[in-house]
Amino acid sequence: IDIRSFSASDTNNTAYNPELFPGAIKMVYLRDGRAIVFLVFDTGNIICMGLKTLEEAAEAIGIIVPILAIYKSDKVTIDSKKKPRQPKSTGQSK
Repeated sequence: IDIRSFSASDTNNTAYNPELFPGAIKMVYLRDGRAIVFLVFDTGNIICMGLKTLEEAAEAIGIIVPILAIYKSDKVTIDSKKKPRQPKSTGQSK
């Protein structure tokens, strides 16, 4: 996520100060008017706080994902040919 552009797009509901915290703090409002807080990191990880039900989670995710898609960074690539890492052997047998 281009977190600087993301946070600059809505300064009333978004705070970003990388010297204090590595993520942007974004407030969104559900249909019932309650505020939900997202912590958004440049890796694309998000943490959502203030939800009480799965239905609220679905609504909140439906609000934030289209916004985040606008600020998707080009530096992130996914290599689908890369093999998953195998766990390291501890050398102990069972």
